[in-house]
Amino acid sequence: MEALETSKNERYFVLKTNDVIEEFDSLDSALRQKDRKILIVDKFKELYTPDGGYPWRISNFEFFSDSRTATKLTCNNWTIETFNITYKSSSRIKFTLTISDPFQRIKRFPFEIKRGKETPDSHDLDVVLCALKELNRLSKFHDWEQIDLYKENEILKEKIKELSDKLDAHKK
Repeated sequence: MEALETSKNERYFVLKTNDVIEEFDSLDSALRQKDRKILIVDKFKELYTPDGGYPWRISNFEFFSDSRTATKLTCNNWTIETFNITYKSSSRIKFTLTISDPFQRIKRFPFEIKRGKETPDSHDLDVVLCALKELNRLSKFHDWEQIDLYKENEILKEKIKELSDKLDAHKK
């Protein structure tokens, strides 16, 4: 019963400048970290226990910058506006991210983590890690239009390769 009660406490994580996440016992000790990019406060929302599995800790995350003010996850002016857990089971968790580009145009994306919980004290911080990975991927682009053009360019390259292969086969 004690493990269940402690799983409802707030947790404090620091995303360090080397992109490693470390957990701390208190808010003060997390705030004292010199090499932190962002402080993540994991506030308990609910426990979901699948049949025969370990409970998932579902959280409301708050993020704080170096100036100790609440912030959102950002990278090169791309921003994760919201996280929404949409499905939970013993082997996966689905969620959507609402992301805005540098021009504040918003899109929503579904994500899924397909992995069971390995230990009883696991939590849904993997959602934050997945969001950070996606944010870093998107931040290499200027805006949504550039991403669309990149995708279209890749499709055209593939079609050109197919046509070139057909032409080479026809020449033989």
